[in-house]
Amino acid sequence: MATPFAKLWRAVLNALSRLRSLRGAATPTLAAADPAPGTLDFLRVPDDDAPVSDPRADAWLAHLRATLPFPQPAYGAVELPATPREVQERMSALDAEIAAQIAHARFDTDGEPDWFLTLADRFTPLASWYAGVGVDAGAPELPDRLRDLTDRARRIPGINRALEWLADQVEQLTRHNAGAQAAWFMLLKVHFEAMLRPLVGPDGSVEVTFDFPTPGARVADLVPPPAPGSATSGNVARVLAPALILRLRRETGEHVFHRGAHVRSR
Repeated sequence: MATPFAKLWRAVLNALSRLRSLRGAATPTLAAADPAPGTLDFLRVPDDDAPVSDPRADAWLAHLRATLPFPQPAYGAVELPATPREVQERMSALDAEIAAQIAHARFDTDGEPDWFLTLADRFTPLASWYAGVGVDAGAPELPDRLRDLTDRARRIPGINRALEWLADQVEQLTRHNAGAQAAWFMLLKVHFEAMLRPLVGPDGSVEVTFDFPTPGARVADLVPPPAPGSATSGNVARVLAPALILRLRRETGEHVFHRGAHVRSR
């Protein structure tokens, strides 16, 4: 029997196939098989033999490196990615690391498990930076590859209302890119929920929420509190990564994990 994720994936592929057929193009080769839940096949990172020269992506990354601070983890420091390929390779490596950590994790655990630390402190900040969260006004458009990914999210059945809500949440972002960024986080939400499904079993539930603090809000009043390394006083001037809230439920109970937003204050 097909899993809910598999049904969701087929709906996305069917929409893509119909779009391609209207344009007279061949059906995407990716439709040959469903991706495994919780893998970056869903995000469709480039193949190793895919062209690495993408002028728009290169310009986008250059703008990010020059103007947008990278949300740092609680411990250590992260170097800025140098190329779009490096961004995708890092995301793929983090995805595999989280999957391996979840495979050895238990639902009933104390503290913050390894998989949550990787997801909250390394994966989400990287995905936020690449999407341009907190980018300066007048930034170039999102690269085609990232825009293609977000367009896929819009074709998930019943997701339009959720995207409208999320777009309101990211109103503080550059208006020109806000719609694509909203779809990007909705795609991440679906991906994260599928990735965490093994922890709760077939009868449990997973809820992933991204929360963007309102510009001008008092940093001291944010719930959850800002991520380590963020400002602790003043008012929110820039959001670099949204807060991440995870709710895992089983018959035996519920676990809530959260990491506050990465913010700069004024």
